[in-house]
Amino acid sequence: MKILISDFDGTFFDDDYLNNIKKVNDFVDHGNIFIIATGRSINNLKLDILDYKIKYSYLICSDGASIYDNKHNNLFVCDIDRELINPICNLLDSDSNISFSFIENDNIASGTHANTIAGKFIDRNKCENLVEEINQKFPLVYAYLSNDHINIRNKKVSKYEAIKFLINNYNLKSENIYTVGDNINDIEMCRNFNSFSFEHADKNIKSVSKVIVHNFSEVIDILNAK
Repeated sequence: MKILISDFDGTFFDDDYLNNIKKVNDFVDHGNIFIIATGRSINNLKLDILDYKIKYSYLICSDGASIYDNKHNNLFVCDIDRELINPICNLLDSDSNISFSFIENDNIASGTHANTIAGKFIDRNKCENLVEEINQKFPLVYAYLSNDHINIRNKKVSKYEAIKFLINNYNLKSENIYTVGDNINDIEMCRNFNSFSFEHADKNIKSVSKVIVHNFSEVIDILNAK
């Protein structure tokens, strides 16, 4: 049995999404496990998975701040500390390079809990100093830049930590795990497991991934050949 843990946007969810789903479902039908690991909240993720009958076993959401089974029962949650929500949002809103900020959480009134806080930037290069400021000023959170946003989560969580939670609590074997991702929030999980990334991916994740492929479909083909 193989366990494939995949980033969503730009990895599994790309221009070949329907074919990727077909290949994953066939992969699962042959006795394997598929897990989605995304920076999205579950409410955001549902917009692009609910109507597609994807045979996943678990959803790692908000970069590992929340974990769900395939019935969307919550298995784990680790929010940003409540007292930090307003100061972080105020800092984002005061920066002229941030066009808007928002809180992502799971079925809880906005503003009282936060799996993640994010801000959409105008100029990525100008946002690097803000990331550094947040990480220095708020040591209990971790901020990083994705393609379009500055993303902030509890420092205790990551996709890698979420995978360790599943290993420890749901009898997954490390030696059976394969990961695939394309951006900075996938680095830890790709460094610590048999991993894939893409030629177009962030250079930092390519440097820690074991195999570089052209697309998600190629990952499945390689795993099926093992």
